[in-house]
Amino acid sequence: DGDGGDGDGDGDGDGNNGPITFKDEQHAVNAGISLMLLGSIGFMMSMFYLTNLHDRQLRKYAWIVISNTISIFSAVLLFQAINGIIKELILDGASETIELEVSFVHFFVWFVVLQCVIALSAGAIDLKDSAIEDEHTHRELVEYDRKLNVRKNGILLGHMAGFAAINAFGVLQQQVWRNSICILLVFPFTWAVLHLCAKFAYWLRSELAATDENITHEEIVWDEATQETEDDVIGLSASFILCQFLRYFWGGTLPNPEGVESHADLRNHTTLGGLMLLLSGCLVVGLELVRLLYHSHKFENFQAQFQNVAAMCFAWCIFYSSDWFVAGHFFQTEHGMMKQISLSIFVTVVALALIFILDVIADLEATGKEVDLAVQAVAKAIAILVAFSWEKAFDCAVEGATNSLSFLDHSITKLLLAVLLVSAVVPAWRWHILPTIIEYDEEEKREEEFRKAVEAEKRGEEIEERGLAGLAHDRPANERGLREPLLRAEEGAENRKFPAKMKRSESLIGLNTTQLKRNCLESKQRCKELEEENQKLKVHVQEIEGGYTDSAAAASAAAIERLETKNQDLEKKNLMLENSMDGLHAELGELQKLAELLG
Repeated sequence: DGDGGDGDGDGDGDGNNGPITFKDEQHAVNAGISLMLLGSIGFMMSMFYLTNLHDRQLRKYAWIVISNTISIFSAVLLFQAINGIIKELILDGASETIELEVSFVHFFVWFVVLQCVIALSAGAIDLKDSAIEDEHTHRELVEYDRKLNVRKNGILLGHMAGFAAINAFGVLQQQVWRNSICILLVFPFTWAVLHLCAKFAYWLRSELAATDENITHEEIVWDEATQETEDDVIGLSASFILCQFLRYFWGGTLPNPEGVESHADLRNHTTLGGLMLLLSGCLVVGLELVRLLYHSHKFENFQAQFQNVAAMCFAWCIFYSSDWFVAGHFFQTEHGMMKQISLSIFVTVVALALIFILDVIADLEATGKEVDLAVQAVAKAIAILVAFSWEKAFDCAVEGATNSLSFLDHSITKLLLAVLLVSAVVPAWRWHILPTIIEYDEEEKREEEFRKAVEAEKRGEEIEERGLAGLAHDRPANERGLREPLLRAEEGAENRKFPAKMKRSESLIGLNTTQLKRNCLESKQRCKELEEENQKLKVHVQEIEGGYTDSAAAASAAAIERLETKNQDLEKKNLMLENSMDGLHAELGELQKLAELLG
């Protein structure tokens, strides 16, 4: 019987799974590239549809998916390239203790860099002469640029610090005793250490701010942005460590610090194990919802951290349960890039369906504000999940590209490729995607203020803060701009809970008033500079009028004429932009009147 079994096995192996030929390799490569192309086109076009939906909250989630895909791709690519060099230069052949120490030092370095870069971006630490800068730059334009830089650096460095924390505490989790209790205890330890780091950073910021007589606006922005980023770091890393424990508990094997399992381990996971991992993520979110419903006023300082950890744990569980399902049912043999693309497409479809469901839940009248915030946190975490799934595919592509280049060391090639790709991607993300998300956030803040004003009016209270009394009725329709919804909460849209849920025609898709305002400010500033230069040239010509030759005088006159022409062109451009904004305000006024008639 044994010999017969061996004979059958050899026959099948030689007949169906014999040596891989060049034709087989070419077929696998072509299949992977084809799936990559189809998946990329499908992802891009689905994002195009989603960014033009009627529901503005869904449009915002679509933009968040795009933004997170770029930021996580850039952050993870840079972090892994730098971490690869550290492993090659320092950790090659090192002991486990050295590996653990180096991993924690690496995390603390990124945490310090995060604090310093956000301080520089917010202007809390000014390396330039601010008085000179204010003479040539409009203050509002400077604040807008700082807001973009703070958001950009906060997201990128927050993700890099988060993945550095995942690596450090993941290494620790590998070195503890291999039992469920010890592996689980790393989770609260991770949370506690990161929270202590955040508290120490807050104390240090407070001490630095206390050295001045008054706390400046830049220092307030620095503190708020840093606290938000630190909460994201805690949510990203602590949730990953918790998910590692859940994968060990239901799968029987502990993945490496980066969450990677061998293909043999992936293939051996059962459908029941994947389902239990998914249900565990749902249980974590359910516990957070119960806390919000019955104990929302407890641990207010940890509110954002609770939501981030629960939401991200749910997202990690969805991703890795999907990974188990795809590997166990569709890829019994390892397929590399094809498997990663298939997983990315599968996760994207599941995540977008969940985002639609969560958006419906957020619209229900039965849910309160705390629950709605938790639902929105879960939706944003799922958006990060989509980004992370595609980042895995991109990382596989980068790995394949660097392995094919033999004239440089592998780690150096990966670092150079990472710097090149990030240099090409991040500027476009900062210029064209982040402003859109900031516009959505600011509009939601304005609508929240308007909602509070309406509630205060109903209670008969006098509104004193931020001029909310004038926001409701005092300003005429053509001067309100985008500072309030076109339809009030009590007028129309009866099935909507929030003013933010407006139709496509009422939100003017594709119109970015912040960019229009920025262009106007830049044009005005350029006009001012040209006028000053023109005046200096005129004064100079008058002072030396008798000393120039005819040719020199003609050249000066031609230069003045060119400057005047540029000045006129810029004034025309500025006038066109201002007319565009006036037309926008007029159109909003007409829509307001139409809404009042329909109401």
